[in-house]
Amino acid sequence: MNKLYITTILIFLPTSISVAELYKWTDENGEVHYGDQSPNEDTAPLDPEDLPTLNNLPAAAPNTLYTPSNNYVLNNGEYRSNRHSLSATLLFDGEPIKVKAKEDVSIWVRDESTGKSANLNVDFNVKESSIYVENLSPGKYGISINIDSNKNNQRLYPGDYRAWAIFKIRRGHSIQRDINLSKIIHLTEPQDNNQIIQKWSNPCNKKMAHASPITFRWESLGDHVQYKYVIRSNPCKPFKYGDVVESGETTETSITLKLPRTEWNHQYMLTIRAIKDKRVIGSLMTHGDNGYGWDYRFIAY
Repeated sequence: MNKLYITTILIFLPTSISVAELYKWTDENGEVHYGDQSPNEDTAPLDPEDLPTLNNLPAAAPNTLYTPSNNYVLNNGEYRSNRHSLSATLLFDGEPIKVKAKEDVSIWVRDESTGKSANLNVDFNVKESSIYVENLSPGKYGISINIDSNKNNQRLYPGDYRAWAIFKIRRGHSIQRDINLSKIIHLTEPQDNNQIIQKWSNPCNKKMAHASPITFRWESLGDHVQYKYVIRSNPCKPFKYGDVVESGETTETSITLKLPRTEWNHQYMLTIRAIKDKRVIGSLMTHGDNGYGWDYRFIAY
């Protein structure tokens, strides 16, 4: 029986572009594999310029794709069924996420062949932290999930959870899998992402400017968490991913960096990911007056 493997990606957002990290490794048989997690923690993610196109992405072999040892559902993948359904458990930090009320969960499914909403009803079971969608026509879909866990701010702000996943329904089969959610990190300095970021949508030479060295501070996501940060100097027009000027990881909740003065027609882009037990449990997200993105952009002087 052919098996289906799912790659989780972040959606591309208007006015602020972000790409999920993708890893490439070679197994003991010399075969090359891709995945959003690597079996070797020392493997560096691919540079965005080197990413394969989604349509050409090879499927990862089951014995090489890293799976957390404490995954809640063991039989992720497809099984024979004429219901053409998706059933999934929503996880955070390897455990079913606790949700107080069904209305706190927002889910929509996109038909990837058209790029439009699939207009499907998704049932969420609060007690089991699971979702169920049936009567799917064979095809490729994307599913967006966000959970409003922090009632002190708007949806998709710090403290809330989010996931984006791609899955494919084959005729005569259904899918059972886990979907891991990331918590939105609360950046408190040099700007607070719990509110609209000032100058978020400005042209790059008029972004928020900070005197170097700059301190970046955020709230903790708990014990035994490592925060991986990357700062790139990106050309603005045309936009593309530029050179990495600073990167590293820390168990602290702040970093102070001495950055060179921003070049003409460039801006700095900071991304932060929270990692625990080789699993992404958090990501930085910012909001402007006309959109949102998975990074913080600024200039330094």
